[in-house]
Parts: sequence; structure tokens; C-alpha cells
Amino acid sequence: STTVYDCEPIAGKVGYIIDFRLNPLMDYTIQFTPWFTDTYWQKLSRNTEFKAKTGPIPNTDKYIYSSNEWNTTQVIPSGIPITQAILSVNIESADLSVCELDVDGYLKYLTQKNTGYNYHFPSVCKALSQKTIAIKNHYWDITPTKIDIEKDVIGQTSLMPFLIVKGNIASATEEEYGRYFSHDYIRSNLSLTLEQGQNISYIFASSYDGKEIPDNLTFEAYSYYDGSFHKLDTKITYDPKKKLYMTSDTAWTSIIIAKNDEYFGVINLNQDMASNY
Repeated sequence: STTVYDCEPIAGKVGYIIDFRLNPLMDYTIQFTPWFTDTYWQKLSRNTEFKAKTGPIPNTDKYIYSSNEWNTTQVIPSGIPITQAILSVNIESADLSVCELDVDGYLKYLTQKNTGYNYHFPSVCKALSQKTIAIKNHYWDITPTKIDIEKDVIGQTSLMPFLIVKGNIASATEEEYGRYFSHDYIRSNLSLTLEQGQNISYIFASSYDGKEIPDNLTFEAYSYYDGSFHKLDTKITYDPKKKLYMTSDTAWTSIIIAKNDEYFGVINLNQDMASNY
């Protein structure tokens, strides 16, 4: 337990605080033999035994973590399960929320993250799934539980390209490390890399295996200023000889969305120059 005990002294009595962890809501018989000594190396005069019943584990001794680094983004290829290990201490279930977002909702979400304000899922989600998940539990030890976000929480494959996963203990806030986590996922099947030059910039685009180079992608470029994202009138054209896309203006670009009927990908220039951040 993390509780600090301060026992009131009793005249003629020696007090002992035994520091070991017991499982909650169980009956115990605790025995001490004369070899047991106090801080002055005085041994007990006889065998001592008493019974005790433990109470519930307080919320302050319950923890939950994501196996991923806190508040980062993972790009997951389409068709691959989005799996995440939940690391927990002293809990047997976890309340998870998964927010599914389109491009517009994702930009609003990033805006709220940039401004430092907590956001409410329903204001940006195309779909919101909330579910209590059974957690493997070994009292007092950190325990990993593998979760398939779509199968175990949403219940089906998401059709949205952006997923935000949150988990927390009771009424924990975002400031309470170890009692709250948030993680972002992007579904993509398009590998993108931006190479910025002084006069012209290039975008290399291919399928993840590099076998397909789509020549009919459409692009949306956004810049972040004045507290929100604004769509730019950036012209990005395809060069069939070089098999890449070209543009003369990415100086103020924050987000690039590339897509067609088959492919979807994102470059967030605030994090990386490639889609695999």
C-alpha cells in the first residue's frame, strides 16, 4: 500500500508496523514467533497470532498505462489489427473509449490539443465507442493485457481513418500519470515522404510494399495559425517521368492529406516529414 501509517503510542506497549502486501478482501491469520525482533533487537517473549481481514484496494493504489508512449501517434497499415497492450496494477477491468474521426474532426481534435484545452469526444467524433474491458490482474504487479481496439471495443472494423483511444481509472484527469492514457492511431495504406527544396518540393507516394505508385492522388494541405487549421490553395501535380508529385509551396503547410478511391495517407509536418511517424 502507499498509505503511511502513524500508530498512536500506548504506554507499556511496543508497536510494530508490518510492511507487506496482502490481497484485498481476504481473511488472514498472521503469526509471529519469538525470533521476531523490534528495532532494538528485542525478541518477542512468546508466539503471537492474530487474525485480520483486509479491505478493498483504494483508488490511489490502482494504475493503468498504455504500452505506447503517452499521447503519441501510430500509423497502422490498413488491414492490420490495431492492437495495444494495457498495463495495469490492481484493477480487474478498464473503461476504454474509442473516438472515430474523419479529416475534419481530426483537425478539430489537433486544434484542441495545440491550444492545451481538454476536448470532449462527442463534439468531434463520427462514432464513439465505450466499453469496460476485463483486465488480467495480479495484485501489486504490473500486468499486460492485449486489446484489439476494433474487435474488443468498437465491435467491428472502423471505416474512419483516425482513432483516438483513451483509458482512465475512476475520475482520473489527464494530469495524473499512471491513471490515464491517450493514444492516436491513423489508418493508412499510403507511404508518403515530403522533400522540401528552396524553390520546389517533392512528395514521394507509394503503397507500403512499394509496388504501386498511384498517379491520381488528390491532396489537401492545411496550415495552422490563429488557433485553428486553414485549408490552403496549394497545387500539387504529378510528374509521370519522375513518378512523384511536385509543388512550389509547402512553407506554411502543417498537414497534408493524400487520397484517392484506394489510398489514404497523412503527413503531419509538425511531427515528421514522412507518413510513418
